[in-house]
Amino acid sequence: MAVLLATGAINGWFLVGLDHLNGLWTTAYGRLLSLKLVLFVVMFGLAAANRFQLTPALGRGLGAQDSEGAALAHLRRSVILETALGFGVLALVAWFGTLAPPGAM
Repeated sequence: MAVLLATGAINGWFLVGLDHLNGLWTTAYGRLLSLKLVLFVVMFGLAAANRFQLTPALGRGLGAQDSEGAALAHLRRSVILETALGFGVLALVAWFGTLAPPGAM
């Protein structure tokens, strides 16, 4: 996670630059980048919930039919949503990769 944040910050520094930060809200590239960051944060939140809440709940529910089924359903739904968000992030990266970044304008 730290590597993703560091490389994203460095890449943003070069592509957007401090002089063009207002371009994050006024250009198509910037809006798509902002949306990607929001999707990534939500995806990270779901991963943390899976790790620290849903997976332990599944472990506690093993053996109890009602608890196991509910915990498994919550975990399955969360993983599907996290995967869909991951595909959304990849689609946005592909899309804004075709646009000129604010620093190039």
